[in-house]
Amino acid sequence: MTARATTRPSIAAVCWLAAGAWAGAVAGESVAWAVYAEARPGWHVWALPAACALAAVAAWLLERSRWGSPSMTLCVLGVALGCLCSSAQGSWWLSSVEGPPSGAVRGIVTSDAVRGRFGPRLEIALEGTGGGKATLFWPDDMAVPELGRVVAFEGEIAPPDAGEEWARRAARGGSLGSARVARCDVLGWRSGPIGALLRWRSSILERMEVLEGSGADLLVAVALGDRRRVTGTEAESDFRDAGLSHLLAVSGLHLGLVGLATARLLRFLRAPLWLQAAGCLGVCAAFACVTGMQTSTARALVMVMVV
Repeated sequence: MTARATTRPSIAAVCWLAAGAWAGAVAGESVAWAVYAEARPGWHVWALPAACALAAVAAWLLERSRWGSPSMTLCVLGVALGCLCSSAQGSWWLSSVEGPPSGAVRGIVTSDAVRGRFGPRLEIALEGTGGGKATLFWPDDMAVPELGRVVAFEGEIAPPDAGEEWARRAARGGSLGSARVARCDVLGWRSGPIGALLRWRSSILERMEVLEGSGADLLVAVALGDRRRVTGTEAESDFRDAGLSHLLAVSGLHLGLVGLATARLLRFLRAPLWLQAAGCLGVCAAFACVTGMQTSTARALVMVMVV
């Protein structure tokens, strides 16, 4: 009787690449933040990806000479790619935060208003900054614009304070700072299909105002991503005490359920496979846009596109 040959489990090549890319992205972001917080020379941002690129070439040469291994080469290559992408984002942010727009500024509202210690606040995407964002603090006596509205406001955008805990997290998200609005004009809705979806969302929210009770508040939060009605309520407190507060924020779980329901419906209707894939992706993309395209939702949407 012959013994069965056993094989050792191996790590997939893409895992080595992904691990290296994560490490490189963290390193690149750390250097870019150090340039901003500690006033280091700007060339430091590109010194690290250059060194990583040289290390990747060296790892490839070692593999060719049989001194290295494919896994090491992929890992170093991932570090170089992650560092390059992170450094490019950091370089753009550093150049943008040095001269944020001032005076009359235009932008698109990208979040629902959240009430904090300094009054209502919301996020906008600034025009003419290549994707820069800003946090606006709204006066209590001024109507807060809805998600998807195009606004023109007057206010001085203050860059993030490097001493604050939230500043680094805001910089990673592309925020150029914050401002207290003195005057604002609502110019209309965002153009294109996304603007149409957000106009539809606004009309649905208006119709759902007549619904009362915690169930209606939860439905608005989960289905449309608007947590304003549930914030500070007893229902939110109960979810938090039960460790289920994450269910109130639209995330990959909700996007997955929407995609699964769409796929099952199209399969039940005997739609062709390509139509099932296209329909599922389209519905998921529309749901992500309607709920504000949060980071977790956008990440899940990318995975749906890959799968």
